[in-house]
Amino acid sequence: MRLKRKTCIDLFAGAGGLSEGLRQAGFECLFANEISSAHSVTLKENHPKTIVKTDDIRSLNAERIRKELGLAKGELDLLAGGPPCQGFSVNAPVRSTKDSRNHLFLDFLRFVKAFSPKAILIENVPGMVSFEKGRTIEAILTSLRQLGYDATVKILFAAHYGVPQMRWRTVFIANRIGVKPELMYPAPSHSAEGRANFTTKYLGQSLIIDQKSLTGLAPNITVAEALNDLPSITNGGGQEVMEYISSPRSAYQKKLRTKSKKLYNHA
Repeated sequence: MRLKRKTCIDLFAGAGGLSEGLRQAGFECLFANEISSAHSVTLKENHPKTIVKTDDIRSLNAERIRKELGLAKGELDLLAGGPPCQGFSVNAPVRSTKDSRNHLFLDFLRFVKAFSPKAILIENVPGMVSFEKGRTIEAILTSLRQLGYDATVKILFAAHYGVPQMRWRTVFIANRIGVKPELMYPAPSHSAEGRANFTTKYLGQSLIIDQKSLTGLAPNITVAEALNDLPSITNGGGQEVMEYISSPRSAYQKKLRTKSKKLYNHA
């Protein structure tokens, strides 16, 4: 018997990276919202069955969208998204509550109220933890709990999951299905040491995993393992379609070539 695919919505979707990850995890993305028309082109190209709304999320009527999708309240499996992170980043020139982008998570919560999804995923930069001395993440967690969700937050390191990047992300997970949200985070698959140049604690508890506990896992994927099958190009050079310089030299490269015999966008 074929199981029905889980359903999701992706807000602040960008070019669709999160949508693609959710698709690979077995979700069907019903609807996505992205304000940038340029990013929406890629999003639509890769997810032709997804209804993509290119507009400012503040102008969207969440209740109307739910009804247009034919979903009853509480039927959606997952509401996911990454509200703009630039204003929260520790690298931002100025971090201020006057930056309107820093309040867009309130519109994410509007969709939570309208859809009452079974689970929620929010990702952002680690700088959100220290923003306004933690009051922003406190507001998000409190709001989710008031809406009937068990909610928590952690900071994950991309290299611990086989990604060749030294990237940290704040990840909120919440659900109303009786599962401890702490158990819904993926277990690290790779060992890697990353330096945290941001606040790592909230209410006295560490939000990052003890990296010393990851001994025995596979070593982290290096940039060379990801890229050393690509032809060299000059600054400003490259072509839309090219040939690889060799067969895959790593398991990571082999995975990236799935369903693709040519090298695209190497420019």
